[in-house]
Amino acid sequence: MIEFDYSKVMRQVRELRGIADDMMLAGNQKLAPAAESVEISWKGETGQLFHKKCALLQSHVKSEIMSIRSLADLLEQKAREIEKAENSLILGQAEQMKNENLVLSSTDN
Repeated sequence: MIEFDYSKVMRQVRELRGIADDMMLAGNQKLAPAAESVEISWKGETGQLFHKKCALLQSHVKSEIMSIRSLADLLEQKAREIEKAENSLILGQAEQMKNENLVLSSTDN
C-alpha cells in the first residue's frame, strides 16, 4: 500500500521553489556584481577569462534553478493528480456503501 500525504508533498514543493528563489537571488546579488568588479579591476586576458568563467557558472546555476523548478512543478502536478484520484475513489466507495445500505434497508421490509 502506498501512503500519500498531500500537504507534506506540497510543503516540499514550496521548499524546492524557495531553494530555487534563493539560488536566483544569490546569483543576481553576488555572482554577477563580483564578475563585473573583477573584470573592471583586472585588465587584460586574466579579467576576461575570469569573467567568462563567471558567465559559465551563472549559466550552470540558471540551469540548475530551472531543473529544481521543473521538479517542483512535476511534484505538484502529480500530487494534485493523486489527491484527485483518491478523492474520486473515496466518493465512489461512499456512493457504493450508500447503495448497499439502501439495498439492505429495502430487504429488511
